[in-house]
Amino acid sequence: TMLRNSHPNNDGRMVSIMILSPTRELAQQIAAEAERLTRFYEYRVHCLVGGEKKDVQIRKLMRHRVDIIVGTPGRVEDLLESIPHFRRQCGEIKTLILDEADQLLDMGFREDIERIINYYPKERQTFLFSATVSSQIRQIAKFALKPDYTFIDTVDPNDVNTNHQIEQLYSITPYDNQLPVMRKIINDHRKLHRNGKIMMFLPTRMATMLYADLIRNLDEMDIFELHSGKNQEMRTKISNRFRNSRRESILVTSDVSARGVDYPGVTMVLQVGAPSSREQYIHRIGRTGRAGKEGTGVLLLSPFERGFMRHIEDLPLKPIEGIDNDMRGDNDPRIRRAIEMLDVSGIKSACMAALGYYSGKLSTHFIRKDDLVDSIQDMARSFGSEVRINPSMLSRAGIKERGPRGGTRAGGFGGRGHSRYDDREPSRFGDRRSYDRFNDYDSRTPGRFNDFERPGRSRSNNSGFPHHESRDRYRY
Repeated sequence: TMLRNSHPNNDGRMVSIMILSPTRELAQQIAAEAERLTRFYEYRVHCLVGGEKKDVQIRKLMRHRVDIIVGTPGRVEDLLESIPHFRRQCGEIKTLILDEADQLLDMGFREDIERIINYYPKERQTFLFSATVSSQIRQIAKFALKPDYTFIDTVDPNDVNTNHQIEQLYSITPYDNQLPVMRKIINDHRKLHRNGKIMMFLPTRMATMLYADLIRNLDEMDIFELHSGKNQEMRTKISNRFRNSRRESILVTSDVSARGVDYPGVTMVLQVGAPSSREQYIHRIGRTGRAGKEGTGVLLLSPFERGFMRHIEDLPLKPIEGIDNDMRGDNDPRIRRAIEMLDVSGIKSACMAALGYYSGKLSTHFIRKDDLVDSIQDMARSFGSEVRINPSMLSRAGIKERGPRGGTRAGGFGGRGHSRYDDREPSRFGDRRSYDRFNDYDSRTPGRFNDFERPGRSRSNNSGFPHHESRDRYRY
């Protein structure tokens, strides 16, 4: 389109192509590919994402050609609203691309995208791309595309939505057994794949940090840790180091790496805990088995998460063979030492983040309220700790206060008299605002994550967890 519409006096003052992506990592990957495609042309590619200095991005837009823009909705809308020069540059866009369109909508970006689109000319070509197709895609198509748009599905309607070259396995294992089972899964895979790479997904940022520390303490392979708690420069460095690694390595990550991002050589995707949705499960395992290669996807759930299996019962999952239910972390000296090296406050923070995440999944993941609190306690005990849960937080989550395992009523759950949620700072988790900043659970819509960028607003919803953010702060 750019070549066809180019003319001799085109000096790159106006944006020709705008590409919107839900995550920074994916936006940077798209921008890198665009630069490779346009290497032998005068065209210039700009990547506009949060976490990078806004004034630096503005100077580049002012001083260089602006043929192709790749960005996240939060930063793009911010610049459109605040920089008149950038608004003028976007006044003649020829092509608009919404990548991972279902996630853009699922994350609540619909209003943001509508506002962004209003800045662009109506006479343009628009593309929506998504690896999974749902009714939400039809919704976003109604306002983003022309009425006579063409829908192209490259998946045979008789096929499942997952790559047939990916072996899919699962295990439903109590928390007491999960850590040794997880280590066995990883080590068994390493024996079969020399210099293989593993991606390990966790539901929340705090869980990602906890499990990364645990695996790092085991000191058995190169470990990379990626989540929204790291600044953008560090996230980019970690992504590149894992992508370029030629040794056995594991990337422990939240869902910032679930969509579209390509890491060559990934031989296994290990998901610990229930994903936020069926679609997210599919996107995660899509990080392996790429470019015609084979791969393995493993889902490790605890018993209270069993209901998630209903979402994927049509997929070719098989139980893992050779799992011994008698395996316990305290029987494995290496795991026991790794747990002893963990920060207790990190364990409790991960448990509280899990409570927030799963309380939003009670209906969608078929989780029983009575099982949730006991399971969070089991999670803490599997790491050799106890956690005390504030009754007011349980009330906001719609869970009645009671003693553990149906015991007598007490001032909270757990033992050893831990104050509030975290011993590091007595006031850190003493109110809802502090709690919300320390986990990846997004209170605006239960079960979503704060790993994604959004423009600044302050809202709350019926889950009872408030949402706080500012214009230039896109993570918590």
